Amino acid sequence: MTRRLIPLCCLLTLALAPACKKDGETQNPDEAAAEPQADENLDAAAEQEAAPALPAQDPDPAELADLYARLLIGDYEAVASDAAELRATMTADTQIRANGLLAGIEAMAAAKVIPENGKYPSEEAIIAGERLGDPEVLQLGHAAHAAYLIGVLEATAAQAEVEAVVGNEGAYAELAHLVLAQAHFNQAFGTGEEDTKIVNPGELDAAAAEYEAVAASSDPAIQAQAHEGLAVVYNNKSDKAKTCEHAATASELYTSAGASQDLLEGITYLADKAKCK
Repeated sequence: MTRRLIPLCCLLTLALAPACKKDGETQNPDEAAAEPQADENLDAAAEQEAAPALPAQDPDPAELADLYARLLIGDYEAVASDAAELRATMTADTQIRANGLLAGIEAMAAAKVIPENGKYPSEEAIIAGERLGDPEVLQLGHAAHAAYLIGVLEATAAQAEVEAVVGNEGAYAELAHLVLAQAHFNQAFGTGEEDTKIVNPGELDAAAAEYEAVAASSDPAIQAQAHEGLAVVYNNKSDKAKTCEHAATASELYTSAGASQDLLEGITYLADKAKCK
């Protein structure tokens, strides 16, 4: 062909070439296919270049460890309030991690009182974790969001969310196991009029496995929550001996950890209900 052939050539050679270009010029199909991808790569590179790099993060605030310890012993309302107050002072780009961790603790504590109150701060924690690519912030944020989901009766979604982060390294892995255990436990029961009936007994075993995973924690408060969870599981399995064994252990650990009155009364109620001696 020459560049002076009429467009009819395109019809005659359709089986051999994609199309005729204006002025008879040809184009390698591979090159044509590559052009949109090249444009997309350039756009992505431009966006990355336009986004300012995040600065190094400040050390975690000294108050964080105390707030987490108080969360584990059931000081929920005060922890939610104190974490929110401290978080409001940490808005600099160097404090995204601190803000995110505080949001996670605020959310977890708030969800224990009114589940819906844990939604917003847990989402803020997840956003912070995603901005930083910080697995620890993401673990706490997703665990807190899962706690909110459990509170609003979305245990299946909660399980899927916390399973994605329970293996992350960091200080909140044991807390994530406790949340995952609760998600499994709630799924053992039916819905509506059957919400007190066990319809998925295998979920009780799954919950027990998660509680067992942290029952030997170095933190007495984590141990206490794990043993309380095991007591509840075995009570629903009608195993009085194991119910009472774990309830007694949980009570001792809660007492030594300085747990809230609500947690102490809760485990006492369970032991009385099971007619433990």
